[in-house]
Amino acid sequence: MTSNSHLRALRWFAVLCLLVPLVVYGTVAAVRYLQMTDETAVRLQRAQRISQEHALKVFDTSDLLLSRVEDALQEAGELAGETFVVGLHERLRTLAGNRPSLHSIWIYDQYGRPVATDRAYPAPDVQVADRPYFQAHRSGRHPLYIAGPLLERAEKTPFISISRGRYAPDGAFRGVISVNVRPEYLTRFHEALAAEEPGAAITMFREDGGILSRWPDLGPAPAKMSASTPVVTLLEGNTPLLD
Repeated sequence: MTSNSHLRALRWFAVLCLLVPLVVYGTVAAVRYLQMTDETAVRLQRAQRISQEHALKVFDTSDLLLSRVEDALQEAGELAGETFVVGLHERLRTLAGNRPSLHSIWIYDQYGRPVATDRAYPAPDVQVADRPYFQAHRSGRHPLYIAGPLLERAEKTPFISISRGRYAPDGAFRGVISVNVRPEYLTRFHEALAAEEPGAAITMFREDGGILSRWPDLGPAPAKMSASTPVVTLLEGNTPLLD
């Protein structure tokens, strides 16, 4: 074998010494990357499922409370004047109990004035006729309307409103029942959930992009997601966020 042949063989050997480890390491890295991607997707799906189930539990409980408040209104309807309001306040206090998610329960008349609340007797003299949930129920029948976070006018604390309209048998608008949820109850749960997935962010929002709760807190960020936001676009197209 000539010296040139020996030189070429050495060069090929050197190339292989560099190439083979690179191929092996690259293959291992690619496989590990795919594994980590799959594992991350599984963990995110789990976090998404848990957060959805928690939110549904909160809203289902609020919906049940709305039904019980309606029952209380019917039962108290046989009473008159001040006795009616006192009895209704006590019933609302009983319904509220010590629920950690509950901010307050309010019953408003057709003008947006409070009839009764679990928070105080007599109910604070506030007006809510300009609130989005009140206007929505006054303009038409909404089985359930979710709005917020809003600032409570009597105590200046934030809340998420879950409400139903009150209507007479002939369809006339009689007012609104609102069960209000503490936003921090949701964000604390999301914070604990995100702690298991460093870097994770959880945002709960309405179909129109209005943000109900968000973790982590982004400070003075927009209260509504733009229609062009990728997440909103995916939802409008009925595309699952995670396959």
